[in-house]
Amino acid sequence: MCGLLPTRLSGPRFTTKASRRKAAKLKSMAQLIEDSIPTFTREEERQFYREVVKSYRTAARDVLRNSNHASEPFRRVSTIVP
Repeated sequence: MCGLLPTRLSGPRFTTKASRRKAAKLKSMAQLIEDSIPTFTREEERQFYREVVKSYRTAARDVLRNSNHASEPFRRVSTIVP
């Protein structure tokens, strides 16, 4: 049997306000870690924490990007069943 399941509405996963708060926390953590990098003596440690900072900033950017998509109006989604 092939057909469409009933239509459902998909909505935002996060509120925009909560997403901005989460992104701000990630950016703050990145800044704290970045400020502490000069205290590490080994270059391997510095490189590791630079990558951590980059990951936090990327996560913050992605959270904001996803919140912009999530704040779009509800849209109809149909699922096709084989």
